[in-house]
Amino acid sequence: MRFLPGFVAGLVAGLALLLAALPARAAALDYLISQHYGSIGFSVSELGIFSADGRFTSFAGKLAIDAAHPTETRIDVTIKAGSAAMTSSQAVAMLRSPAYFDVAQYPDIHFVSHSISEAGNGHFIIQGDLTIRGITHPQTLDATLVREQDPASGPVIADFRVNGSLSRSAYGMTANRNFVGNKVDLAISIRLTLAAAPDGG
Repeated sequence: MRFLPGFVAGLVAGLALLLAALPARAAALDYLISQHYGSIGFSVSELGIFSADGRFTSFAGKLAIDAAHPTETRIDVTIKAGSAAMTSSQAVAMLRSPAYFDVAQYPDIHFVSHSISEAGNGHFIIQGDLTIRGITHPQTLDATLVREQDPASGPVIADFRVNGSLSRSAYGMTANRNFVGNKVDLAISIRLTLAAAPDGG
């Protein structure tokens, strides 16, 4: 029962890496985010002892970087709430029900960033808004650059790990309080092909 917001949204972390590879006159560039090159996972405790894990199998978004105005970099991700997957079919049905995501009325989960700041050593803080069940709250995500391909060998390919947490009750999901924890942990991984290496490598 762990939900991501955004989601997917920690990818902006590659801003500094990308700017180094972009021509000075480069216009704003958009990079796609999808389940084909990443994952959005969630986890919540059961009975305070066990962990119930799941993931979203359908999401899409955009990382928009303006080399001339890097502070205006934005992440915008939409997750299909009905794509939540867990090992238990009963748990999946519960997540889709009105008690949780209520996918019939609120099919989408949406995250949009407002600011991205560098914390050093490949670590970034992403501030934005997460909307679930039509309810919007501020959301903070921690993004870490965990691997990058040598730009001399081709496009700059960067892997990011993004973490965060949220309160499910804040989004109206208050069912099963006796055995399902309120805190939902998020674990996101994204791979971006940021830019081609400069001519001359």
